Amino acid sequence: QGNTIDLSCRRKKSRFAMGMRVELATDPDNGSESIPALLHDVSGGGVGVWCRRQFSQGTALSISDGGDSNWISGTVRHSSAGTDGYLIGIEFDETVCVEGGSASDETASNTRKSKSNRHGNEGRSRFRCPLLVARIAKGSVTGLVIASAVYVGLRFLDFEIFANEIAVGFAGAVIIGIGMGLLGARRETRFLSGITSAVDAFRATGEFPSPPTRNHDALRSALLNLATHHQQRAICDHIEQQKHVDTEETKSGILSIVSSDVRRPLEAIQQHAQVLREEVDSLSRNARLDLIETIAQEIHRIAEHVEDLDELQRLDAESSHNAQESTESCNLTETIANVVELFEPLAGERSIDLRLDSKGELPNVIASTDNVARVLKKLLANAIEQTQAGGAVIVEAAESSCELRVCVSDSGPGIPRERWSEAFERRTHGGSQEADRNHGQMLGAYVARRIVEAHHGRIWLDSEIAKGTTVCFTLPTVDTPVDEPQITDGLSADSRILVCDSDPELAAMMAQALRARQYRVTLSHCGAQLLQLLDNEPFDVVVTDLQLPDMGSQELLSALHSRQEQGFRTIVHSYDEHARDGAKTDVVAWLRRPANRPRLCEAVELATRKRFAHGKTIFMLEHGSLETRRLRTALEQAGHVVMSGVSMKEIQRLLECYSCDFLVLPDGAIGGDWNKLAELSFGEASQTQAILLVDEVRRSERSFEEQFNARAVAYRPGSEETVLAVIEPETVAAMSCA
Repeated sequence: QGNTIDLSCRRKKSRFAMGMRVELATDPDNGSESIPALLHDVSGGGVGVWCRRQFSQGTALSISDGGDSNWISGTVRHSSAGTDGYLIGIEFDETVCVEGGSASDETASNTRKSKSNRHGNEGRSRFRCPLLVARIAKGSVTGLVIASAVYVGLRFLDFEIFANEIAVGFAGAVIIGIGMGLLGARRETRFLSGITSAVDAFRATGEFPSPPTRNHDALRSALLNLATHHQQRAICDHIEQQKHVDTEETKSGILSIVSSDVRRPLEAIQQHAQVLREEVDSLSRNARLDLIETIAQEIHRIAEHVEDLDELQRLDAESSHNAQESTESCNLTETIANVVELFEPLAGERSIDLRLDSKGELPNVIASTDNVARVLKKLLANAIEQTQAGGAVIVEAAESSCELRVCVSDSGPGIPRERWSEAFERRTHGGSQEADRNHGQMLGAYVARRIVEAHHGRIWLDSEIAKGTTVCFTLPTVDTPVDEPQITDGLSADSRILVCDSDPELAAMMAQALRARQYRVTLSHCGAQLLQLLDNEPFDVVVTDLQLPDMGSQELLSALHSRQEQGFRTIVHSYDEHARDGAKTDVVAWLRRPANRPRLCEAVELATRKRFAHGKTIFMLEHGSLETRRLRTALEQAGHVVMSGVSMKEIQRLLECYSCDFLVLPDGAIGGDWNKLAELSFGEASQTQAILLVDEVRRSERSFEEQFNARAVAYRPGSEETVLAVIEPETVAAMSCA
C-alpha cells in the first residue's frame, strides 16, 4: 500500500560474538573518532559493550566489527559504571519510510505483521537448510560405508565383481542413504516447525495451541509452567503495587482523620484563648476558670488522638512482624467497674444516666487489662458524646458462649445501616464533617477494633435511627481455644475480601477470622453499599448473605453476575437453599449460614485460587487404597485447582458447597460397587464428571460409564498423563490426529 522498508541498517548477528573487540563512533564518517570497546552481550535488538568512555542515554552511536566500513547505527538505551569501565546498551535502529504521508494504524499493523512473517520465514530457512545439508551428507556417508562393507565382504569371499556392478552398488547405496537422510530431515523439520508455529500462535493470541505431535507435549508442558510462573510473578507484582497504593491511601486517611479530629479541639482552644485574652479583665473568676477548664479538656482530647496514633503505629509494627499481644489470665470485673466510675462525673455534668449492668460472675479471659480499659474508655467517651441530656448510657458485661461480652448502649441519634462498617475503618469514606461529628467513631474506634482483634476477639455495632447505638466486643475466655494466625500462600495473601451480612455480629466474626489469615477485609451490611463498594474499589472475593434488608436474593445475584467482568469470585452465605437452583453458575461456593471459621476460610482460599488459576476445579478423595499425591501435584502443575477429602462424607459436603468439574475417586473407595456413585448428590444442574481410578479398565466397567456419567481410567503412580487426558480431552484429540 505504498510502503517501503529500508533494510540497509538491519543487523547481521553472525558478525558479532561475545568477547570480540568492536569500534564505536558518534560520527562514522570521521574514522579518527572511533572508540575501541569489548562486546559484552548480543541480544535480538542490540548489543551491550564495555567502553572506557561514558555516553548519555539517547546518544546516537554506531558500531562496527572493524572488518569493513559498514557501520550499524543505534541509540544508547542504558549506561552504567562497572569494573571494566562503562556498560553501554545500544539498541539498533530499524527505519520504516512511508511514502505519501503518514500511514494509518492498519497499514502500520500490516507492516509489522509482514516483518514478523518475514523474520519467521527467515528463521525457518535458517535452520532448514543446514539441517537438510547435514542429513544428506550423513545419509551419503552411511550409504558409502554400507557399500564399502559389502564390497570388502564380497572380495573376502572371492566373488568376482565387475567395475559396472561396483559403480551401480555404490551409487544405489548413496541414493538410499540420501533418501533416509531426507526422511529424517523431514521429521525434524516438522518438529521444529511445530515449535515455531506454537510460539507464533502464542505471540499472536496469547494462548497455547494443542501440541501437534506427541513429542511436542513435553515442550507444551514446559511452556505452560513458564506461563504460570510469569502469571504468578505478575500477580505478585500487582499485590506489591496494591500494597503501595494502600499505604498511600492509609497515609491520606490518617491525615484526614487528624485534620478532622484535631482541628475541632484546636479551634475550640483558639476561640476560648482569644476570649480569655480579650475579656480577662471583665470576666469573673468562675468564668475564667470555666474557659481554662475547657481549654484543658480540649488539650486532653488532642493528647488522646496523639496517643491513638502511637498505638496504631505499634499495632502495625506488631502485625508486620506477626507479634502477639503480651497477655495473661485476668478478671475484668474490677477493670470495667473502675472505667465506668471514671466517667460518672462527666455523665453527671451532662445529666446522663450512666449505669453498669454486670450479670453474674465474669469469667477470666486472656487479655491485657490496660488495653481492655482503653477500648472501654473510647466506647464510653463516644457514647456520652452522642447522648443528649436526659438520655442514658448502659454498660453490660456477661459471659456468652464461652466468651466475655461487653456492650455499651446509648440513646443517641443512631447511625444509618450503610455507615455501620465505616465506624471501625482506618479512614473515612467521603462523609461530611457534620456526619463525622454526629457518628463519632473514627481513629479511636479503629484502634479499639485492632486491640480487640489482637486479643482474638471481635467488635461490632448495631444501631437504629432516633433510638440509639449499641457497640459490643467479645474476648475469649481462658478455657476457649483460639485459632492461631495462619499465613496464606503468596498468591492468596493480601487478597481483598468484601463481606456483606445483615447481622453485624456474624459479619464481625467472619471479618476477624479472615483478617487472622492476612486477608484484607471490608464490611458491608446492605445490598446498596455492597454494590457501591464493588463499583468503587477492586475486590478479589465477595462473601454475601442473600437475605439483605434492602435487596432480594435474585436481584442481588443478578447484580453480582452483571459485574463479573470485574474479576471477583462470589461466595454465598445464607439460609436460603432454594436460591441456588435459579442462580447463575458463577458462584464458587454455597455456605449454609452460619458457617464456622474453617469452612469460611476454606471457601475463601478456594475462591482466591480459582481467580488466579486457569484450569478446572477438581475434588479428589484421599483413600488409603491408592497413593494420589503425585496425581495431585501433576494436576496443580497443569493449572487446575484441587481440593481433597478424606471420606465419602467429606466429598459429599464439598459437592454440596462448591461447584466442581471433576471428581476423582480411587476404586477402593467404592469397592467395585458403582451404585455408590449414585448415592453422591451432584445437583440437578451439575456438570460434574466422576473419574474412577482402577488398575485395569474392563468391559463391565465401560458399560457403567454412561449410566453414572463417569469414566474408568487405568492409573498407577507415574501414569498421571492418563488422568490428564480425560480432564483435557482437546489435547488428546489433537495428539491423536497428529
